[in-house]
Amino acid sequence: MKDPLSEPRDNPFLDDVRRTRLKAWASWLLLPVCLPQAFWVRRRQSRLMPPAGPLLRTVGSSGAIDQPHRAPLRLLVMGDSTVAGVGTGRLEDALPVQIAQVLSAAVDRPVALHIAGNSSATASDLRDHVLRHLPRDSFDVIVLVIGVNDAKNLHTVKRFSRAFSTLVYGLKARFPSALVAHCPIVPLSVIPLLPQPLKTLLRWRSDVIDARAACLCAAGGVVRFARHMDFPAEGFARDGFHVNETGAKLWAEEVVRELMGMPAFRERLRSG
Repeated sequence: MKDPLSEPRDNPFLDDVRRTRLKAWASWLLLPVCLPQAFWVRRRQSRLMPPAGPLLRTVGSSGAIDQPHRAPLRLLVMGDSTVAGVGTGRLEDALPVQIAQVLSAAVDRPVALHIAGNSSATASDLRDHVLRHLPRDSFDVIVLVIGVNDAKNLHTVKRFSRAFSTLVYGLKARFPSALVAHCPIVPLSVIPLLPQPLKTLLRWRSDVIDARAACLCAAGGVVRFARHMDFPAEGFARDGFHVNETGAKLWAEEVVRELMGMPAFRERLRSG
């Protein structure tokens, strides 16, 4: 996939990319002030491990599997520590399973779920180390939850663009019939753990990276959910960074609400 800025100027997100350029420059200027805070936050942050559990499961009523029109919807949720379940006590309460549960109820079909999440994963990690290990089975829907670590790790826009675009290319080549959707990057200013001005710097970086992700999605045929992700304080785990069961539930409901409103998804349901 080419860089969207080198493509014809009909990409609807190009203006958003341009508007974030000032934030990009300002974030680098603020970096020397925030580096001591970043090291302090890293030292005091609790280290949570992902919960154990099966990464392949069927969610919802299995009694209808023998009915062709009620065949399981094949869902892959792929991404970072949130997908791996960090912040929740059980994998059953993590974002992927909650998406599958809400989706199964919404479409009145079982959901065959595959979870592919790695702690601290960036877009290049998914491309280089996760994509190659996915099964050759087809998926109906692929939900990508990636970009927070690219923003948090201060990856440049060029580095993120190369990794994200080639990840999308690999998914499209391997699963050409799947509907690929990207969850917007969480605005890092909502993270309780972060103090000011580090919170502002990382908000700017998340805005910059997310604007580019939206542009790349439009160029690569990936659908995007709306970016209104304002989790309440009770939606975060004790580390102050990851969402807990409550936050994952709110997020899952938003994902399914967005999916159900997409004509491409509704058409897939009718054809499936």
